[in-house]
Amino acid sequence: MAGAGSATEGAQPVDILVVDDQPRNLIAMTAILDQPGYNCLTATSGAEALKLVLARSFAVILLDVVMPGMDGLEVASLIKSRERSRGIPIIFLTAAGEDLERVHQAYSLGAVDYLVKPVHPKVVTAKVGVFVELYRRTEEVKRQTELLREHDKRERERQLEELRSASERRYRDLAESIPQLVWRADRDGRVTYFTRRWREFTDIAAPADGSLGWLDALHPD
Repeated sequence: MAGAGSATEGAQPVDILVVDDQPRNLIAMTAILDQPGYNCLTATSGAEALKLVLARSFAVILLDVVMPGMDGLEVASLIKSRERSRGIPIIFLTAAGEDLERVHQAYSLGAVDYLVKPVHPKVVTAKVGVFVELYRRTEEVKRQTELLREHDKRERERQLEELRSASERRYRDLAESIPQLVWRADRDGRVTYFTRRWREFTDIAAPADGSLGWLDALHPD
C-alpha cells in the first residue's frame, strides 16, 4: 500500500483507491494522481482492497478487472453489497484487447466507467476529478446537515431549559403566596428550597450546603 498527494489549503485530502496486481501500473497511476488534495492509496489484491474499503471512505476506486485470485468483478460485487461502501464510484481498468463483455457486466455491479490501459493521464485526471468534486460536495452537505442538527439540538435544549426555569418560577411564586410553610427536600432529607414564611417563622435560613441543619427548627420529640 502506498500514499501520494497532499491537501489543498484549508481542505482535507480526499482518499482515492487504485487496485492492480501489477506494481508498475500502480506506480504509473499514483504518479498521475499525485496532485494537491488527493491521497492515493494502492492495493495489489482484491483482499487488500476490501480491507482498505472497510477502514476508510473513498471518493472513487480505480479497479483492475483481471487479477489473480479475486478478480475485479468479484471485488466490485462485495463492495457494492455492503451498506457503508455501496455508494463509492468504481472505475474499471482493463487492458486493450481484453474481453469488454466483462466490463459491460461490471456496469450491472455498479461501475460508473472504465479506462483502457495504458491510460492517458489527462483522461484519468478528468474522470477522477469529477468524482472527487462530487465527493467533496456531498461531504460538505453532510457537514452542513450535521451543523444544522447540532444547532437544532442546542435550540431545543435551550427551550427546554427556559420551560424548566419558567416552571420553577411559577412554583416558587405559588409557594411564596400561600400562608403555609413550604420547603422542598430530596430523598436524603437535604432541603433544596424554603419559602420566605419558613425563614420568618423559624428564624433559620436554608443551609447553603444543603445539609440537615433545618431540623434544628423541629422539636426533639
